[in-house]
Amino acid sequence: MDYEYIQRAYGLTFKPKMRVRHTVTGNSGEVRRPGPIASSYVSVRFDGMNHNRPCHPEELEILQQ
Repeated sequence: MDYEYIQRAYGLTFKPKMRVRHTVTGNSGEVRRPGPIASSYVSVRFDGMNHNRPCHPEELEILQQ
């Protein structure tokens, strides 16, 4: 499973281990494998946290690819 839907719907490409910044909170983290919940969200493990959070793809800025 990957983020194909997000690429088709939003034109954004996300891959596991990619670094991103959440534009609403300013928190940075790493993209993780998609979880079992809605495929329209990106699973991100923010720095200093021990669990993943679902994020809307338009709220993420890619820091490195």
